[in-house]
Amino acid sequence: MKIALRDVAIGYDRNRPLQQYVSFAVESGEVCCVLGPNGCGKTTLIRTILGLTPLLGGTITIDGDNVTKWSASRLSDTMAYVVQKHDQPFPFQVKDVVMMGRINKVATLGGQPGREDYHIVKNAMQDMDIYHLRDAPSGDISDGELPTVMFARALAQEPQMMILDEPTASLDYGNAVRVIEKVRQLAERGLAVMMITHNPDHAFMTSAKVALFMRH
Repeated sequence: MKIALRDVAIGYDRNRPLQQYVSFAVESGEVCCVLGPNGCGKTTLIRTILGLTPLLGGTITIDGDNVTKWSASRLSDTMAYVVQKHDQPFPFQVKDVVMMGRINKVATLGGQPGREDYHIVKNAMQDMDIYHLRDAPSGDISDGELPTVMFARALAQEPQMMILDEPTASLDYGNAVRVIEKVRQLAERGLAVMMITHNPDHAFMTSAKVALFMRH
């Protein structure tokens, strides 16, 4: 798959966009790091791609199809979003957190996970090397392990593209390196990966394209 942005304008005021004339593309097997200071519109870009914030100008297409006309369900089938903060208000087991990635699929089939769903969840945990944590309460695992659990949940969604919002935020150097290695592995699996980050080193570590945002 290929997501392409052409002359995109983003923000909350059509007369004062945060960014405009944004053009780049990400294909299957590629990582694109979106770099820039706080307040320059990186998260707004994600929200616009996901249909949560209206597009102010330009086009966003996937394989040539305008995504602004897609339903939320179709977007969920194609793109998975891993947020920056992972609050765990309830002590779900890790395997249950990963199963949440199947919600869109399970709801379509009547509301109960089936054998295939459990198989996909198991594979996602194994792919992210967290199967040994499957029965652990998600609130008890380390800060370094939690982002990988979120990656597994996103993989269980069976997306073609993964969008990551600062996946190494608040992590120490060792855990950050491990998370970035997982990002590289996601691309090797054939996913298109877009990653918001403040760290230029992440682009080198993942052999990524770079989209550089500046504050106006």
